[in-house]
Amino acid sequence: MRRKLCSKVVCEQTAESVRLLDTRTQFHVELAGIDEDLHQTALLSEAVANFVDPLGFLDEDIPIGILRAKQRPWRKQLADLHRDAVLTAFVRRLKETVPYYRNNGRGLEAESDLRLPHAPRLSKADLRVHWADLLDPEVNLADGLTDGSLEIAQTSGSSGERLRVVAQLRSDHLPPCPEQVWGIAPLPEAIRVAVITSPNCTVRYCGLVSAVREDRLINQTTLQIAGSHDIFHADDSFVRQVAEDLQSFRADILVANPVYLDWLTVRAKGLGLHLPSVSLVLTTYQYTPTLQRLAIETAWKAPVYDIYSATECGGLEVAVGCRCGNWHVFENHSFVEIEPSKTAGLPHEVGDVLVTTHASEVMPLFRYEIGDLAAWSDIDCECPLSDWRTLVFHGRSQETLRVGYRCVTTRQVDNVVAKIKGIAFAQVYARNNEYCAEVVPSESGSFKASELREAFSEEIGIASLRVREVRALRPLPSLKYPLVRPVA
Repeated sequence: MRRKLCSKVVCEQTAESVRLLDTRTQFHVELAGIDEDLHQTALLSEAVANFVDPLGFLDEDIPIGILRAKQRPWRKQLADLHRDAVLTAFVRRLKETVPYYRNNGRGLEAESDLRLPHAPRLSKADLRVHWADLLDPEVNLADGLTDGSLEIAQTSGSSGERLRVVAQLRSDHLPPCPEQVWGIAPLPEAIRVAVITSPNCTVRYCGLVSAVREDRLINQTTLQIAGSHDIFHADDSFVRQVAEDLQSFRADILVANPVYLDWLTVRAKGLGLHLPSVSLVLTTYQYTPTLQRLAIETAWKAPVYDIYSATECGGLEVAVGCRCGNWHVFENHSFVEIEPSKTAGLPHEVGDVLVTTHASEVMPLFRYEIGDLAAWSDIDCECPLSDWRTLVFHGRSQETLRVGYRCVTTRQVDNVVAKIKGIAFAQVYARNNEYCAEVVPSESGSFKASELREAFSEEIGIASLRVREVRALRPLPSLKYPLVRPVA
């Protein structure tokens, strides 16, 4: 007797194949050839049934966890094959068209068994020196700058220097199925985005508070909120203008530096200003401390997720957070490697992040040392991005604490600070062989410095921590406020 597909597996007939989609997990396979009987009745030949049975395509009542476990090896194999095919085509393009890689292509192989660890890295020094040779010569830079599709951008300087790149203004910054990825209501077709960050951390410089709003509006859908060179000391008129901009623009999504947004929200609340509702907040531009994530979620009554990129990536994303609490590599834009770090003393699973921007049409980067630390998490996520690899972000390699022979990452510090009551904002740093923490207490008045010292002693191994209560954090030259300040 011929077996039948599970009712939750959809059969779609194309001109040359049959596509079977499991709507429970979004996993699909394509079978070569045409099978009208399968398409019309969902009845399977013995060969097809034997093929799809291990995938759970015949099971009506299988628990979702067991189903995902059955399908995961297949999903992983198919995803690996896809990455390999994309990388092979990308490397071939680099060697054929991009001057830097034509001249420095040793170790680049456009074979199906491309082995990335044997290919050279691209450093920040390489990017600075060979900036022009990294541009794809097929791109008309003059036309792009004229019509606004391209911008000359500079990094904020958080890595120690400001690098110049060409950025492409793209419209595909959201992951596939964003509503399902983030667990939000359907977004409008023309999504309105407001951006809040430091003035030197965006493609278009918007440092003047008095800048005309229309000059900060891109394509009528993205509003760059006027920036401040010291957000903690911005005056009331600046905060009022930000609130007015947000109120009149009515963004669907806020893309924000977490410290900037949290402090502006605190200030607006103190001035009795009304802030509009949004569907979603995406934090980016620096590591998002748990303190800021929770405060923003509470104040804005909206989900908060991370989206990870860098100016050097030229308008492409590197990773994105999902409703399940995982970070996925944004594989439509970039591929990521995590290699043994040049920084000694890190946890064994943490390494340097290398980024390959395979979707770049302007300034493609191959194995670029972005300056961050991360670890693979190998999680079979239940969101629609489950085929994209997952990682745990640990922050910038410069924003670490040296404790004896160990190197403590921003994420490790965050895990400690987040447990202490009464902290609104914090920065930790080492100076002259002394460990220091500067804390802006919350309004609850429950902060106790002794609790912070005890936590750092027990969990990080810092026996002596100097704690100062302050009214404002100090910005870096990049105008960011990292949880762990790098050593000057």
